[in-house]
Amino acid sequence: MLVIILQILIASSLAGIVYMFARALPRLNEEEFRAEEKTHGKFVERLDKADDLLRGFFEKVLRRFKIWILKIDNVVSVKLNKFKKDSQKERYSMDSIREEKEESKEEKS
Repeated sequence: MLVIILQILIASSLAGIVYMFARALPRLNEEEFRAEEKTHGKFVERLDKADDLLRGFFEKVLRRFKIWILKIDNVVSVKLNKFKKDSQKERYSMDSIREEKEESKEEKS
């Protein structure tokens, strides 16, 4: 089962890399595009629609991912503040215990 999952992961990674390289290729200018459109018109239109759909999908996914990260950041910040307050309370309590011990030693002497 693990092997299948790894193969799927590798295949999808390669597909993503190919997609990113295809997006990085320089775009055709208008004159070349119109000349090519006559021969590959429907195919190019389908690719453009697929590109727009993928761009919208990736935008939504990245926005949701950003929201999740911000929520996690807020939870971590709250926990850190609680730890900080607890450590300050412990520090004050430890200081008061030390003072009491010193006072009791002074009274005994």
